[in-house]
Amino acid sequence: MEISGHTRLLCLIGSPVAHSGSPAMHNYSFEKLGLDYRYLAFDIKEEDTKKAIEALKMMNFRGCNITMPGKTVAASCCDELSKAAQLTGAINTIVNEDGKLVGHITDGTGWIRNCLEHGFDIHGKKLIIAGTGGAGTAIQIAAALGGAKKIVILARKSSPRFANGEETVRKIREHVPECQAEIFDLEDAEEIVEDSLLWIWENRETLVIESSLSSYLFKMVYRRALNKLAHIDATQRADTRFYEEMQEMLQDTDYYQMEELTKRIEEAIAALPESYRESFVMHRFRDMSYKEIAETLGVSPKTIDYRIQQALKQLRTDLKDYLPLLLPILFP
Repeated sequence: MEISGHTRLLCLIGSPVAHSGSPAMHNYSFEKLGLDYRYLAFDIKEEDTKKAIEALKMMNFRGCNITMPGKTVAASCCDELSKAAQLTGAINTIVNEDGKLVGHITDGTGWIRNCLEHGFDIHGKKLIIAGTGGAGTAIQIAAALGGAKKIVILARKSSPRFANGEETVRKIREHVPECQAEIFDLEDAEEIVEDSLLWIWENRETLVIESSLSSYLFKMVYRRALNKLAHIDATQRADTRFYEEMQEMLQDTDYYQMEELTKRIEEAIAALPESYRESFVMHRFRDMSYKEIAETLGVSPKTIDYRIQQALKQLRTDLKDYLPLLLPILFP
């Protein structure tokens, strides 16, 4: 189809884009479908994204795709966002609907469609999704909106993106309460599986498996996961003991100068990072369980455990001058 005065423009914006196959793919599709459109790619830096979208709108473009690094900025340029785009906080597609720019994030919807085309319906299912990057977040949000019963996110706690997963869990719990959402440390899951496989290898000559190997592995991993949870629970109980003993000591005025130590403890707690302090205070001074705190903050109980343990670690450092007094309870 020849370009005419009626031909509408679509495009890809981002940087870099010269390597993209999108123009070839879209223009081939337009030709086969008989659509009077043309698709181009424009190298647009993040700081120029807003100006580019305004210019495209002025030229009555039909829509565009956005790649890195402008996905978040582009979302702020839209008149309306899909539910998934609102929760994700970024877009990769803008559709011009008679002058109204509607932003979408299609990573998740594309994944769901692919699942359906291959005979898998996520509705009512429990899903485990690894990763908290842009595509992973979009899929997790779309799965929740698409009817998944439960979503378990696996991510490395050592990664700065772990916080993204915590935020996604919070959003799902707040906006899609019918879908259960949790996040766990991927390294723990890997460790359990690796230990199980190593144990089977080390005992391969004497091992007798009466059921299928997959069933045996599942039961082994399941038991080891329960043991891991029991360890976490024991840590929480020890942590509670620390608090109870601290409370007893605070009431013993003969043991030290109460006012001075109380002030130092308050200052040390105030100096904690916000997320650590919030979890610590909710557990210590509001008598909330790890599970209750996790549900309130939209993160996993394990994350709460980590935050409180880090808070205790910092408190031990900050209160080092009082170690002769606090040693029995700071190091139970």
